[in-house]
This record gives sequence, structure tokens and C-alpha cells, in this order.
Amino acid sequence: MTTAMTIFRGNQPVPDYLTFEHVRRLIDARSIIESFKKYKIDKRNQLLLETLWQTGCRLGEIIGGKRMKDGKAIGDYPGPCGKDLDIRAGSMTVYVEKQSKLVTHIVSVEPTLVAELLDFYTSRGLNREQRIFQVNKRQVQNMIKIAAEKAGIARKVNPHILRHSHAMYLRDSGVHAFVMQKDLAHSNISSTLVYSGATDEDVTRAKSQIRWR
Repeated sequence: MTTAMTIFRGNQPVPDYLTFEHVRRLIDARSIIESFKKYKIDKRNQLLLETLWQTGCRLGEIIGGKRMKDGKAIGDYPGPCGKDLDIRAGSMTVYVEKQSKLVTHIVSVEPTLVAELLDFYTSRGLNREQRIFQVNKRQVQNMIKIAAEKAGIARKVNPHILRHSHAMYLRDSGVHAFVMQKDLAHSNISSTLVYSGATDEDVTRAKSQIRWR
């Protein structure tokens, strides 16, 4: 069974994504705990990957960091703080870039994840104004690389693949493209339609429903 897939829209391949089963293997892998337990950050790593998966956000939108344009820094992503969590609504407020400006974007997640994030940042002694994830991009890239290797995912995996996996999971669950556009904070629907290509599995599933004789 493949761990990632490449689909095509016209002659343009869209990015690889992980199947649901392999996303869960990545996030739930004991490798995260075993590899990072001595640093006492195993829970942070699992929550970070779960947040990337459920929100479909870019890494910088979740951990904060530099906003780049044409190879130059043009500002910072704040990264969500404790005050940006709403356990009753099951949501998190993040900042996304729209026409070179930062705007708020509310993303829905499981209420249980919001509760875990609230418990996590309070247990770390963080206040409502501090970022939930005190980590940089390089640390996350190294962490997810190790986790993927330990989980037996035999390919290159980076944080952004969880965004593509999130989008494809929505598509396969029957979510309308315009809803996906809103969820992913795409300014143009054409950015969302890159996920509308057909996979080999789509063809097999469609043809299996047809009576041939």
C-alpha cells in the first residue's frame, strides 16, 4: 500500500499527500514519544502534528514565524495564543496572509483537541498572550522527519504535506470545493481546485459501481 499519492490536473501534478491511515500512523506513532521523551516535549509534538492535520494551516500560521515575499521577510505570523482557543465553538483563530496583509481566520477542530491544547499551555505555565507552540520551523522539520522514519513511512515527509493531506481528506469526504476554499483560506477557487484531480483509486471506485454485463 502506498503512503503518499500524486494526482494530476491536466498536465500539472498536484502535491503529494498522505492517506488518512498514514497521517494517523505519523501522529500516533510511539516514535514521537520514544524519540523525544527525554526532552519532555513528546506531547507538544503530537499536539502540533494533530493541529496541523485538523486545521490544514501552514506551519508558520500555527507556530508563528517570518512572512516571506520574493525571498525577503515582510513581517511575522503571530501564531495562535491561549486566547485564540474557543472550546465551546471547537475553534482556533489564526492569522493568514491576504494580499500582503494579515487577517484573522477561524478554523474548526475537534473540541477535544481544543481542550488538550488548553491543558497543554496551562501546564507549561504559559499565559493567554503567549504562543501555544514555542518551537521553530527547523525543529518541526527535524521532528516530523524522525517521526515519519520511525512510523515506517518510506518517503520524504515535511510539515506542509499535512495541509495537502487535510485538503484531500475533505475532498474524499465529499466536502464541496467552495467550503474547502473557505477552510483553507484560499483567495481564489483555482487554488482549491488543484485538489479536484482524479486518483487511480477514484477511477477504480467509480468503475466498480457500473454494471458491465
